[in-house]
Amino acid sequence: MKMKRYKLAVVGAGAAGLMAACQAGKVLGPEAVALLEGNPKPGKKLLATGNGRCNLTNLHISPARYHGDISLAKPLLLACPPERVLEAFSALGLYTRADGEGRVYPYGLQAAAVLQALWGSCEEGGASLFAGFPVTAIAPRQGGFFLQSPEGAELWAEKCLLACGGAASPKHSCQEGGYALAKRLGHSLTPLRPGLTPLACPKKLTYPLKGMRCRARAALWIQGREVYAESGEVLFGEGSLSGICIFNLSLRLSAGQGEVALDLLGHGRKGAFRLFGESPQRTAPPAGPGDFLRAGKPAGGPADCQKPGLHRGKTDFRPVPGGFAARCKGCEGLAPAGIPLGGLGQRPNNGGGRTFVRSEYENHGIPQAAGAVSGGGAFKPAWRLRRV
Repeated sequence: MKMKRYKLAVVGAGAAGLMAACQAGKVLGPEAVALLEGNPKPGKKLLATGNGRCNLTNLHISPARYHGDISLAKPLLLACPPERVLEAFSALGLYTRADGEGRVYPYGLQAAAVLQALWGSCEEGGASLFAGFPVTAIAPRQGGFFLQSPEGAELWAEKCLLACGGAASPKHSCQEGGYALAKRLGHSLTPLRPGLTPLACPKKLTYPLKGMRCRARAALWIQGREVYAESGEVLFGEGSLSGICIFNLSLRLSAGQGEVALDLLGHGRKGAFRLFGESPQRTAPPAGPGDFLRAGKPAGGPADCQKPGLHRGKTDFRPVPGGFAARCKGCEGLAPAGIPLGGLGQRPNNGGGRTFVRSEYENHGIPQAAGAVSGGGAFKPAWRLRRV
């Protein structure tokens, strides 16, 4: 049987791979692109993003909103501003909406609509999908690359693009990751560490609130000093806090432990402690956080509260104005992480230059660069394909 030959092989049919394949099809023509996916169906991780809603981009993304060393991220952010994201998805027939903090979702708030739009564009462009084809070997040969599956199936492509996704949330990824493939091709790897993670905190604090969510001002305290604060929705898990504002706090908790102070009630407004007995009427506290605060330690008003960052004794949590503070640390491992930090180097060590490599979240995963807004990290690298 004659081996199939393509102009481009895209390894990974997640968000970045699908976007790359549909963009490449417009440039390279029909039947020129092979899209290889180790899972039985494309877009498994895409369907899980944004709690099943798929956050496409953020209207406020710009280099000015990133901090640290953004020299690698800046060209990508300038090449793919939010307006370009919206235009691209509009061209695919996808209607979108933005929430109050600028995060853009499909109008129906269903990630399946994004997958359908991307795969429909791939089909129109003539891309060939090989599902259940985990690539275990890529060998430079005959002016291109041979790609092989565990069963020995092979195909050849003039160029190869790795869009295998990051190491975060491995249950949504194929076991055969792109890091080993890239390393064997001569690319350098930087150490991986979790980014945008839930924060582990005392289980006795969060267990009674498991499954609850509410708006709060979350502040990270390290060694008695507030280092970062952000307001947003906080989700209580079994021994953890999560939510976008918590994830952004986790980026600043590089090592060791810190403390998170949550203002759940008045966001610092005077009189927030009326709910906890400051008022002569002794208004009963609300269900959830209020009940738990009273169970954990009586909160008769500001006099019972402590400044965040000042633990007394061995208490892991206690009331603070508007809510409570708890000792915390970053969750271990990449499984609960939103993104991996680190990963592939920018250029191959062997000087070959024929391989065009991007990992799914490379723009968010660049070490020493972190964003003040969230959304759409997986799609932006793929659009750079037009520049290859």
